[in-house]
Amino acid sequence: MVWDNEPSRRLASDYGFVRVGERWDDEDGLEIVY
Repeated sequence: MVWDNEPSRRLASDYGFVRVGERWDDEDGLEIVY
């Protein structure tokens, strides 16, 4: 899987968010759900 926005993913992790899934958005493409 390609992470298009590594800084955002790192910030979410630093604040304790946990990835629980993903979904497809017709406008934005793949979205990671925290």
